[in-house]
Amino acid sequence: MLKLKTITAVALSSALFLSCRKETKVTPSKPKDEGAGESETITRVVITATSGSNISIGTWVDLDGVGGNAPSITGLNLTNSALYSCSIALYDDTKNPVSLVSEEILKEADEHRFHYTSTPSSVVGISILDKDSKNQPLGLLFSATTASTTTSGVLNVNLRHFGEGETKTANITDGESDLEINIPVTVN
Repeated sequence: MLKLKTITAVALSSALFLSCRKETKVTPSKPKDEGAGESETITRVVITATSGSNISIGTWVDLDGVGGNAPSITGLNLTNSALYSCSIALYDDTKNPVSLVSEEILKEADEHRFHYTSTPSSVVGISILDKDSKNQPLGLLFSATTASTTTSGVLNVNLRHFGEGETKTANITDGESDLEINIPVTVN
């Protein structure tokens, strides 16, 4: 009888110990396709909008990353009823020298797509001008057509990353988000 109680106590202790163990997730040391599925580190975004001699630069800077201090943002000031040629440059200021992330995105164009959404939609109309090797929109270069009246709003910039085995689509929720920021826009 003592043997049975001892065996039962050991079995219960073992079961309790094993059930309290923290589960460890095994992750491969490196992806099958190096660079695929990895989010870019982006600490600074610069949007340059040019219409004739009018140039406006909007910036978003978050040097300490998500969860730290709020980003520093400078909005775009645009002229009404104008067509702007725009470019976006992304930087990683955590590297020395500073890394131009836009170059990496251009190299991996088939795996990236920018989405630009104006809120309200009447502030600016956006058309992506550049394409990847499969003739799909990329978005490092785009045009912006401004409203005909004085107005203001926000331009949402959403960079999607499509990893190995994922098909690049026009759906703003497909892929993984490398960047999603809002830049204020004023049209005068």
